[in-house]
Amino acid sequence: MQKTFTLLLFMTILFSCKKEASKDLAENILPISFNLPEGFELVDLYHPSAHDQGSWVALAQGPENIIYACDQRGKIYEMQVPSDGSPIDAAQVAPIDLHIGEAHGLLWAHNSLYVAVNKAWDDKIPDGKENGSGVYRLTDTNKDGKLDQVAMLLKLEGEGEHGPHSFVLSPNGQDIYFIAGNHTLIPEPLLKNSRLPTNWGEDNLFKPYLDARGHANNIKAPGGWISKFNPEGTQWELVSAGYRNPFDIAFNQDDELFTYDADMEWDIGMPWYRPTRICHVTSGSEYGWRTGSGKWPAYYPDNLPAVHNLEQGSPTAVLSTAKLDIPARYKNGLLAMDWSFGTVYFIDLKPKGSSYEANREEFLSGTPLPLTDMIAGNDGN
Repeated sequence: MQKTFTLLLFMTILFSCKKEASKDLAENILPISFNLPEGFELVDLYHPSAHDQGSWVALAQGPENIIYACDQRGKIYEMQVPSDGSPIDAAQVAPIDLHIGEAHGLLWAHNSLYVAVNKAWDDKIPDGKENGSGVYRLTDTNKDGKLDQVAMLLKLEGEGEHGPHSFVLSPNGQDIYFIAGNHTLIPEPLLKNSRLPTNWGEDNLFKPYLDARGHANNIKAPGGWISKFNPEGTQWELVSAGYRNPFDIAFNQDDELFTYDADMEWDIGMPWYRPTRICHVTSGSEYGWRTGSGKWPAYYPDNLPAVHNLEQGSPTAVLSTAKLDIPARYKNGLLAMDWSFGTVYFIDLKPKGSSYEANREEFLSGTPLPLTDMIAGNDGN
């Protein structure tokens, strides 16, 4: 008997922003055509946009069957997921009662919800009265099962698509890794405790060509970065840098860290173009992103080349397959989401020297299917 492996899907696609009669709207909705490997099943759990809950871009598996989700421009929601995989009842989905949201990253760990807020700070609002870009810890102080306290662990400067992003719990179950895009300034605590030298510069003998449309022209080295911190947020360490805009990170079954970095699509055809790529995040690594034409070539000896180059795309989530209930052939790899082309790739990692090489295959795709996040559930789905 063939085993069925289940994928759970939250549909957050907005089909129309025009007010129409429900009958007319239904007639205009185009069905999504999914492509999925044989033996897998796709389960439609919930449609946030159907309940005016925005576009969910971050998910976290909470205790037992609780899942947290966040609207890109709005609230954090808590919901109960039926253990049998049936659709989520809208009555079981509610915003948490705290003044915080607009998160790109969520992580449940240490009986807390860690939140990466991606929101510009408003100078007109006093400190303590708003929650702009930064890393926060939400806790349940009175043990009633509801989060009731917000504590900022690290204030960040930077927001938008290249701002603060996501978390992953370290294999030791204690430390937390955090990733941010190249429009997020590295804060002082990380500069004081860095595994890589902090004397970075643009490193060009000749002035680089800058983007003609002005994109990232004022963003200087080292670009996107990855850090590590303790549960209390009192100890921070800069682990790696030199990325453009990787959105997520994941540990494989060998406890090695990986990310999926973005390309600068307007540079296609230029000698300095770097496609979207899977990078092995080694300790103290610098991947050489620089604005304009100043990017380090892969042959530079002081940076690792990519584990695997893809093509154009908009990387979002990365997930290790190690703890998923899937066939053995998928176990030592990653699932990598591409928002632009609505595709989840399986990245088959193979050790090579002190790093890895990889092949990829299309695992899930759909049209349209703007993918934002994925998590490993407590049940292995």
